[in-house]
Amino acid sequence: MQALDTASALMLLIELGYDATRQRLEYHQQAGYLKPPNKIADRFCWGEDSILDFAASLEVTRSWLPFSERHDHKKTDAELQRDLAECAGDVALFAELGQHTLRMLFQLLVAAEGRELRSKIAATIIAKLERMPSAPLDQT
Repeated sequence: MQALDTASALMLLIELGYDATRQRLEYHQQAGYLKPPNKIADRFCWGEDSILDFAASLEVTRSWLPFSERHDHKKTDAELQRDLAECAGDVALFAELGQHTLRMLFQLLVAAEGRELRSKIAATIIAKLERMPSAPLDQT
């Protein structure tokens, strides 16, 4: 396989059902999940190993596109519900939960009755943590 530039590598991963954005790439590199691919003439060159490494990192962090035939069977009920809510434009619950601090979300998680609500709160916590500049869960 010929080495790809960054845009082409991201497009390939998107075609494979991964939520491979430049922002997510930067997050994975800053968090230490992924090392940058080799550079040639000031351009990143994505070989098979680099693409597979990023795909594995996206897999571990459950970074899949909504309604991906390749990945939907791996999603939790909350992740599938979030996909449906986003598709229907009915993101009120996730938007409301997203306005709370992490401390409040953890308090809600402890107090919540029912697996479905706890799953939605947990999905919101994970989404908030993924948007943070550092990876606090990876630190001891």
